[in-house]
Amino acid sequence: MPYKFLIFVLGFIAPFTVARSPRYVPYDPPRVIPNAESQTVRAATSYTFRCEGDGRGVTWIIPSDATMNLRSRLKLTHITRGNRHISSLNISDLIYTDTGTYICVYNGTRNIEQATENVTSMHLYVSDDAHLLKKSGFEFLRAIQSEAFVIKCLPTHPEVDIILEKESVGRVDNRRDYFISYDPRVGFTINPVMLDIHSGTFKCGATHRGKVDEYTASLNVLVKTSFVPRPHINKTLTRHISVGKSFKLSCSVTVDLEVLVQLSWRTPNSKSRYSGRLEEPNPNSRNLSMGGTHLKIVEQSLIIHDATLDDQGSYECKVTDHSKNTQTTREFVHILKEEESYLRIYYDGYQTIERGGVELKRDDPVQWVVHIEAYPKPNVTWFGPDGKKIAEYGRRKRKDFAIDTFFGGPNERTMLQIKNLAIDKAGNYSVRVQNEKHVKVEHFELVISVEPKVELFVEDFYGGFFEFSYEYTIKCSGTGSPTPDVNWLFQSCSSYNNCEGSENAKVLTNFNNRIREVVHTQDSTLKIVARKSGRVICQSCNSLDCETKIIPFFVTDIKNGFNIYGPSKVIEGQPFELTCSASIYNFTDVEWFKHEVAGEDRIISPLTDANLLITSRNSELSFSKVLRFKNASLSDHGRYYCKAYSRDGRIRSALHADLTILPLELPKISMDTNMKGERSVVEEPHSGHEFYCPVYQGRPHPKIQWTLNGLNISSPRAQILEEGQLLKLNYITEVDEGLYVCSISNQVGAARVNQVLILQSSLDKDFFYSHISIPVIVAVSVALLLVAALIIGAKLCFLRKSKKSMAWKAPPTPPTPRLTQFDLPVDDGECNEVCRLTNNSRDATPSEADCRCSLSGRYPQHSQTLQYPSHRNVIPYYSNCSVCDYSIQTLPLNHMMRTLPRNHYDANLRSPSPSKLSAEF
Repeated sequence: MPYKFLIFVLGFIAPFTVARSPRYVPYDPPRVIPNAESQTVRAATSYTFRCEGDGRGVTWIIPSDATMNLRSRLKLTHITRGNRHISSLNISDLIYTDTGTYICVYNGTRNIEQATENVTSMHLYVSDDAHLLKKSGFEFLRAIQSEAFVIKCLPTHPEVDIILEKESVGRVDNRRDYFISYDPRVGFTINPVMLDIHSGTFKCGATHRGKVDEYTASLNVLVKTSFVPRPHINKTLTRHISVGKSFKLSCSVTVDLEVLVQLSWRTPNSKSRYSGRLEEPNPNSRNLSMGGTHLKIVEQSLIIHDATLDDQGSYECKVTDHSKNTQTTREFVHILKEEESYLRIYYDGYQTIERGGVELKRDDPVQWVVHIEAYPKPNVTWFGPDGKKIAEYGRRKRKDFAIDTFFGGPNERTMLQIKNLAIDKAGNYSVRVQNEKHVKVEHFELVISVEPKVELFVEDFYGGFFEFSYEYTIKCSGTGSPTPDVNWLFQSCSSYNNCEGSENAKVLTNFNNRIREVVHTQDSTLKIVARKSGRVICQSCNSLDCETKIIPFFVTDIKNGFNIYGPSKVIEGQPFELTCSASIYNFTDVEWFKHEVAGEDRIISPLTDANLLITSRNSELSFSKVLRFKNASLSDHGRYYCKAYSRDGRIRSALHADLTILPLELPKISMDTNMKGERSVVEEPHSGHEFYCPVYQGRPHPKIQWTLNGLNISSPRAQILEEGQLLKLNYITEVDEGLYVCSISNQVGAARVNQVLILQSSLDKDFFYSHISIPVIVAVSVALLLVAALIIGAKLCFLRKSKKSMAWKAPPTPPTPRLTQFDLPVDDGECNEVCRLTNNSRDATPSEADCRCSLSGRYPQHSQTLQYPSHRNVIPYYSNCSVCDYSIQTLPLNHMMRTLPRNHYDANLRSPSPSKLSAEF
């Protein structure tokens, strides 16, 4: 129990601000001189405590049980030396009752138990040969169940031997089962206090040098409460209050005899307390005279003399029990003037009525009667626990209530009677009385005590076993009054439905609770992952009783505890498995059968089928038999049965699986494809293009591959959609031109389609070059003729000169002039294949055999050909090189200008490379 202290301030310390770093807080507690945890002094002497601290200033706190005699002998002084503050506490004429702990704290420290860096304490022993204990004799003490409590058995000297004994038990200070610890500076601490162990008389004995002293305490352990009733303010004597008159208010509460309560008032006019007009008599308590009850009524009155208009307002009565539970009630007191309208209501009786147990009788109604004083006549409305007007309840529900309101006589009143008592009638009721200028509301409470009832179910679960590793949601509702708490437990079980001798149930914590106040129900939701078998227990308890419900929680890694796993369709030639699994809680063995055409089931055995293996596979929760087929054949088609056997050898369950063996199929492409081996011309690059390659058939399902000019498509402008059957080009450039091929294949065979894609702008360029070829050829021919004429003329001149000088000798025949086009090489460091278009026939239109490729310039024996389109060169899809060489030796002159080399893959080489022309003789 925390040690309580009273701050004793005897001086004033001027506020002083100390600059501190926002990143570092130094540890500098006050320093007590002498630096020791305790100090022993003789009685009848004086002692001075001395404490130093920083600029915040320090002061002293004396024990909370300090007497007025001790306070009168204290002297506190303060000295400042630079940035250090010194506080001295002098105690003169010390006596043994001054024994205790004295604390030095920095000014401004609010919580000395938490702010340890601001606190330094010293325990003072005042040695007295005649008194070994600070407190002796006999005393009645009260402690609260489940809380900590201190028996203040404090020695006056550190060498005093202390023992604690309990009546009819003996020495208990060193017994662990009594949960008692001892500190000579504090006493014997009991934590927690238990009703059945710690109730009774304790004796603290002290011995020192042959002297004996003792302190005896009778400890009454009070039951820890969770609720205190709301107090009631009786306004009978405040019906008509005018200025100058006195009035009286009475606050009362009805509680059990063992409950301690304190009633306190809060008034709207605090000055009345200091002016002497407020009188608060001592509280009185009386036992309730009803037979068989264990209740008492505690009452606290308040009297206001010579009322003024400032005394008008809300008067609050607060009740606090020994467990610190509180309730408040407020009443408004109106100070009237002559001829002023008014409204007052009051109630003589219990605003809180309790029923339960043997008292809960449906034919025993409860009622509240509220007296009314008002002018003019008010309207009265009663409200139920749900906040609705009782008069507006349905016809069936309205039969449970009776409202009677009377005006026009000396005893004006309204009454609410509740019949057919049940838990749904419990709750807070209220009455509202209202006239033209005033509104009054009175609150009542009906407490019906009912033992809890439990409802338990699992969401999305239809019985049987719980699947391993699956998370289940279990909901539990506890209904009762007071509203019960709901807790969860789990108990492991050694075998199915046999939990005898198993370990104790463990508390589960993975749940959320929600209270429905109107129906006095607490709903709890538990999330649990199925990993261990046992019992899930929902326990609902209130102050009356507990009720539990159990769900058998047996876990299996097999769906429904018995199941067949495996494919229903298998492609011919593929390996596959059929697995039959059963829970260990139900079955002991399983066996496979195959249904024959004759109608009988044949036991499956690898001895009769070389394509089959039977293996076992077991876990902690199940066992399985696996049929392993090495490769599926059409003869494996049919119905397979798995039969499970119980411990007595009988067949308890059977399941079947129908297996279909699908034959292999060649892959085929649907005729709906738009890739017909033709040419697709794109008018605008931004319009894009789509190639559709739908798979018509193929088993296993074919793999689809797209290529452009023999390379896999990796352009960021291309999208492959619809499981690979659609190639979508969002934007088309010259790089995207060429031969697109869609290939599908499986283990049986393959199929492919292709389509050439070209931009309209490329066709326009080819058309331009083809129309300028004739003028160029004519010009070149004229040039050749001129060159030939010059050569002939020069030769004739040479012959004439030779005839004159020497005998004639026929010159060698000059070579036929030849104009050759050489392609500038494109060396990218990667190309090792040369593609050459050769027109052996010298026809204006090359044939299909005119395009050949060779590795490193050498032509293979069997050249691969590709149909040559009428525009520029197209690299075959099987080619690894993008450079083709066209020579004037093998092409007609009018075709030379439009068969220029082009690199489709290098962006820097996309424009035609200029050729080198030379004339050879």
